[in-house]
Amino acid sequence: MLDSDPRLGIFTTVSVVRQRKPIVRVYHDLEGDWQFFAQGETNESEYAMLVAAEEILTLHPTIREIASMPPGHVATREEYGSEWTVSIMKPKEATMSSQCANGNSPV
Repeated sequence: MLDSDPRLGIFTTVSVVRQRKPIVRVYHDLEGDWQFFAQGETNESEYAMLVAAEEILTLHPTIREIASMPPGHVATREEYGSEWTVSIMKPKEATMSSQCANGNSPV
């Protein structure tokens, strides 16, 4: 669970942390890594940040709604406040997610 270890490293972007843009896409990849993106963001490493889970949960408390999402899943929503849709990651998403977690851009 995301909220079980406040020091767990989370991959996200500058706009999610510093500009507090709403998170609309969350990956929990098969390796157990979590990644958080705002609307229109890609997995480009130049905008990536590594933060502690507690920081994401403090800045974006609605993430608690999907904190128990199992590995290999992605959660999306249209905008802040709308319902999360959780689904199994497609093979391409899994590859992109792993590349970002390793610091590599998939493009």
